[in-house]
Amino acid sequence: MSRILLLAAAALVAGCASTGPGPAGAPSWPGSQPSAPAAPPPLAQEQRWLAQWFQGTPVVVAPGEDGAVEVGVPLEFSFDAGKSAVKPPLAAVLDKVSESLHRHATSRVLVATPAADGERGAALARERAGRVRDYLMTKGVVSRRIEPVTVAGAKEVALRLMPGPPGTERLDDAPPSAGGKVTPPPRPYR
Repeated sequence: MSRILLLAAAALVAGCASTGPGPAGAPSWPGSQPSAPAAPPPLAQEQRWLAQWFQGTPVVVAPGEDGAVEVGVPLEFSFDAGKSAVKPPLAAVLDKVSESLHRHATSRVLVATPAADGERGAALARERAGRVRDYLMTKGVVSRRIEPVTVAGAKEVALRLMPGPPGTERLDDAPPSAGGKVTPPPRPYR
């Protein structure tokens, strides 16, 4: 009988021990719940998917601020020197980025291309960014989902996938009707 009481007392003491994660020695008050883990960034799954696709290549996929995904493609794999035509390795990256954009109806992409040396540098960078934009549009991404192009200072083409604003259900990918009148998608009221 005393052995049963001893086991019951040990179970009672063990049940009163701290159950939540917290600093060492911090008490766990009855009825308190451990804090819920923070929600993953909206594009976290896309970041992992893209990183897996381009593992072992020079393409860099990394999480960015505010839940964004940053993709960097070295210039040598993106464009020939002095040219603005998209090379096949960059096209392969853009194909996967367009798939991500289609899976996340409110996401957008910011395109940044590096400026080249010489007098034509900034103009060439804008031309290249325009070609990237055009390529994404051939994959069904509408222009309003592609943020204005910028010129990066690095030696890579930078793509930044950004989650849409909270409360937005979808950024419409449908092309304008033949009549030219575009009806914006309904906005949810909050």
